[in-house]
Amino acid sequence: MKLLLDTHILLWMLTDNEKLPQKAKAVLSSMDNDLYYSTASIGRSR
Repeated sequence: MKLLLDTHILLWMLTDNEKLPQKAKAVLSSMDNDLYYSTASIGRSR
């Protein structure tokens, strides 16, 4: 499955945030899925 991640979901996934449900963690960590996100989500901060 192809998944387009919202910025806050991407951040929750990367920081292992407790707000991300276990089912979502399982889906996001599955090697069967392709994860996509906007490059604006990882833009440079000053």
